[in-house]
Amino acid sequence: MSKKNIINFQSVDSIQIYLNSGNADTYINGSKKSSVVFFFEDPVTVDKKVVSKTLSVVNAQFPVSWYLINSTNNAIIINFTYYYIPYGNYNVTNFVQQCISTFGSNFNVSYNSITNKFTFTNSIADFTFSDNTNSLFKILGFQPGKTYTSTSKTLIAPYSVDFGGLLKLEIKSSTFTLQNCNSYNKGRSRTICSVPVNANQNGIIMYNNFTQYKSIIKNSIITDINIDIHDEFKNFIDFNNHDWSITLQIDMFSENIEDLDTLGDVYEYFRSEN
Repeated sequence: MSKKNIINFQSVDSIQIYLNSGNADTYINGSKKSSVVFFFEDPVTVDKKVVSKTLSVVNAQFPVSWYLINSTNNAIIINFTYYYIPYGNYNVTNFVQQCISTFGSNFNVSYNSITNKFTFTNSIADFTFSDNTNSLFKILGFQPGKTYTSTSKTLIAPYSVDFGGLLKLEIKSSTFTLQNCNSYNKGRSRTICSVPVNANQNGIIMYNNFTQYKSIIKNSIITDINIDIHDEFKNFIDFNNHDWSITLQIDMFSENIEDLDTLGDVYEYFRSEN
């Protein structure tokens, strides 16, 4: 009668999914290319032995092709009239010139390099600055959600100007069920990964998952993948028709119980399985 040697061990199978926005099947927000869907002819399926699965972003490459001033931050209300700064990348000098051109000849805008603040003056009368949904306030140095009224036809911004741009990109997906949270909605998030914006305008963000962070997922079969790219305030990024790449990795952990005599038998078992 043979001796039974029950060995319980865990195995890990990994697959990588290489995504490039240039070959997405559906562009939900058109040339912005920040909400896309990929469909797969060969679905990713999970073996019944798998007891847990994780998802991670191994690396990603994003062009810094969006504008500093864009549809999310280009408007201000002056005396109940909307004014819009044209989309584009600005420094302080050409932004001051654009403000004067947009607000009208009665306005003058000056910049104090010591305090890093704007001063607005009107040659005719006092005026009011009000906020709106696509607010220019943060760029100008005003508190979003407030209303400011000039004194003696002059209004000095209470805070310094902000030409720093975005702090991070958030890679999101409705394909996967995640347990991650964020402070914006005070609860669960679709965010797979947060990517720091560490490149200048017209440069390339090169992200690598040095922490090897992985999110637990529940999916048993994957036939399509939705990817959304947001800023930290849930605004879609406008890549201006430029393409990005992301490498996803799914790790599948299986519990194995086999009647094997030695560790060598375990290795031989895996060779036969592969």
